[in-house]
Amino acid sequence: MSDIYASLRVSPKKKRKLVSSDDESTLTPKKLRNAPPTPPKSAHKQSNRHTLLSLAPHLARLSAIQTALQHALSHALATCAVSPSETGIIRNVLNHMSVSTYAGLTTKFDVSDLKRLCWIWEWDGKTLPKAKGNPKPVEEDNPFLDSNSTTSSSSDWIRSGMGLVISQTSHYSKAAGKRVPVYGLGIEVEMDIDKGMGGGMAAVARWTADTDRRRVEFHSKLQHWVNMHRDGSLTPDIPMADLPELPAQTIKASSLTRSLASASPKGAEILKTMTFGSGETSGTPPRSSDGKLAAPPSPGWKLFGAASIPPPSPGSKGRMNSAEEVHIRSPRRVKWEAGGLREVREIIRKELELQD
Repeated sequence: MSDIYASLRVSPKKKRKLVSSDDESTLTPKKLRNAPPTPPKSAHKQSNRHTLLSLAPHLARLSAIQTALQHALSHALATCAVSPSETGIIRNVLNHMSVSTYAGLTTKFDVSDLKRLCWIWEWDGKTLPKAKGNPKPVEEDNPFLDSNSTTSSSSDWIRSGMGLVISQTSHYSKAAGKRVPVYGLGIEVEMDIDKGMGGGMAAVARWTADTDRRRVEFHSKLQHWVNMHRDGSLTPDIPMADLPELPAQTIKASSLTRSLASASPKGAEILKTMTFGSGETSGTPPRSSDGKLAAPPSPGWKLFGAASIPPPSPGSKGRMNSAEEVHIRSPRRVKWEAGGLREVREIIRKELELQD
């Protein structure tokens, strides 16, 4: 038995081999780990940062917007859990107004940036496209065809490239209090059942998996743009795509609405987004609900130095008629537009009491 202990170089009381302190390859609880627990930084990320720094500032900014836009789309697709149709397109996942509120976007994003991104998406990265003129509509010889039926709706258009889609949609604006037209952002996925590229959430997963490939392709197009303009001292800006203009949406305000809105503290901001009615001018007197001309405003009836309220009509019930006239002529949208209809009524009541 002692021969076995002697061969193992251990004592019978302590059956553990004594470890020499000079052996650095052996780790024991008594030895501290000097190596960091996490692996070192990958060279792939460092090389990407180096290539981004080599670009011009305006091109590096577009590359950062492209990366943030892809992350925002991936996050929105994972949140809403929508799948593409048979065409492989999901429209209006985000829009150019909602993207600006994304936390990952560190710079300002506007319509001009979206048009430049669209130009890069549609560019082949090799040759500069020629300037496109406005094509003239082809006249149909058949007189029985309706010309309006052959043309598609102005809002039914789509622009796509590099798996990204731009179309027209609407977005609810808190400032305007209604839905306004915006540019919608979506995705386009290749779908082929024969190749095993089915639809559903698997198609969304394929689009998300190609994020790095699209990032490399986008950066490659920027590098080609720089190489094509290497002769000049400065690299020019990316051209803007000719996206269809969004329809202008304005609110037509009546003369009474402008008078009441000017008396409210919030009325000045609201009046900036309003326009005059088509049948109203500065020289045309306002009309009441029964079609008769209202009494002209009196210089003594000024509210906050801006709003003019017509004086009460003569008679025993002049005070009530004036109040009822203001009440009848006040549409419901005045309260929403001005937000100060109740204050104006209270001021009118106090002014009438002072006259008594």
